[in-house]
Amino acid sequence: MRSKRGFCLLGTGLAVGLAALFGALYAGPALLKKMVVENVILSDGSEALQRWKVTPQPLNYYTYIFNVENPEAVAKGAKPVVKEKGPYVYDLFRERVDVQFHPEDDTVSYFDKTIYRFNQEKSGCHSEDDVVTILNAPVLGTGLMLQRIMEMALPLFNDSLPFIFPGAKTAFITAKVREVLFDGVLVNCSYPLTEFPVGPVCQGMRSRAPVTFRKDGKNYYFSMFSHLNGTDTKHRVRVSRGLRDPQTLGRIARFGNSSRVRSWRPDTPCTMVNGTDTTIFHPFLKPHEKLPIFVSGSCRSMYATYERPMQAHGVRGLHYVADPKMLASGRTYRPNRCFCEAPPAGDDSDEVWASRLRRRRKAPRALCPLPPRPCPPLPPPTPAPPPRRPPPTATTSPPRPPPAPPRAPRPPWRSSSMTMTARPRWRPGAGAGAGGPRRTAASRGTPPPACPTAPST
Repeated sequence: MRSKRGFCLLGTGLAVGLAALFGALYAGPALLKKMVVENVILSDGSEALQRWKVTPQPLNYYTYIFNVENPEAVAKGAKPVVKEKGPYVYDLFRERVDVQFHPEDDTVSYFDKTIYRFNQEKSGCHSEDDVVTILNAPVLGTGLMLQRIMEMALPLFNDSLPFIFPGAKTAFITAKVREVLFDGVLVNCSYPLTEFPVGPVCQGMRSRAPVTFRKDGKNYYFSMFSHLNGTDTKHRVRVSRGLRDPQTLGRIARFGNSSRVRSWRPDTPCTMVNGTDTTIFHPFLKPHEKLPIFVSGSCRSMYATYERPMQAHGVRGLHYVADPKMLASGRTYRPNRCFCEAPPAGDDSDEVWASRLRRRRKAPRALCPLPPRPCPPLPPPTPAPPPRRPPPTATTSPPRPPPAPPRAPRPPWRSSSMTMTARPRWRPGAGAGAGGPRRTAASRGTPPPACPTAPST
């Protein structure tokens, strides 16, 4: 009886041990994975959704400015001397407003609201009242825009510069950091349309003012980031919630009701909206996985690459950095060529891309026609070098030339009387002329004359 009871206890213990082992190997990781997914997906009423709507802690936004030390010398043709100033650190608060759910495609849409506040403690000795000299971006930007849409208006624009930008004597502008970044630099457009030449130029700027120009009555204020401070109601963002597929969590599906941007060459990979907004990523990242991100301020998609493992406050993580190829020239990095409005001159690869796009659209007009290039002349053939004999060594003698082939037998001499006679033997120099040895009577078929005898004395 006791043996049966012991056998039952042993069997029960083995079953419990196997079940525990199975749970540790299979059920445990699956349960842990399920718990992680439930805590990161953007389900309605979840804690992850509340953290996603309002960022609990501000992000640090570092800004560096290159100050031009010799603007007057540059205006005379010298090379600019620049000095880096910064960092100017800002606390970035992000909030998503007017959130709407779309269960038909497992997405959620919102408007992005950002607020920048200067952090003097993290900026150290740098202040927003620092005076810097930078390129006059409004002048250069407006000039490039006029050159693209109306090149004949450039002389008119040059004459109106002293009125629009009072005090600007060179291609540089001197202002405070707060004015360059957020407050804005004055662009005086208070002149009426009849005021020549500044009136027509200001009228054209009013109809085509970029987002970096903040309107204040009749005037404008130019700044780098003032349009980013506040709620962007022009572009509604639509991202994946991750309920159906956690690997698509946070991936942007539409930006401004479109899956492409119109800032770059149309129908190219550069216009695609890829990745997340850098505040949320899918779970279970692999170390060597690229992270695609979309930067709305630059209107383009980028990606970050894995660099090394790291620890922050005792928590292990993965450190990613921006790839330097993202800002490389299209001449050195082929995927960046579509960020240019026109392909580089003589670029066959872009012409191939244009021909493929024409075939897909069935359009007879060329997108970026390139002038035909003549075929380069063929190089002259290189003569083959003569065979080199191996140098003689001390132990072996040089190779001897091959023996000459045996000479053929001399044919018999035939005369006009068909008699067999021997061919006379020629001596060197005997009967030689300009064209070689002269033919004698023997060579014409008659026997040679007898040699004269010496006269007798």
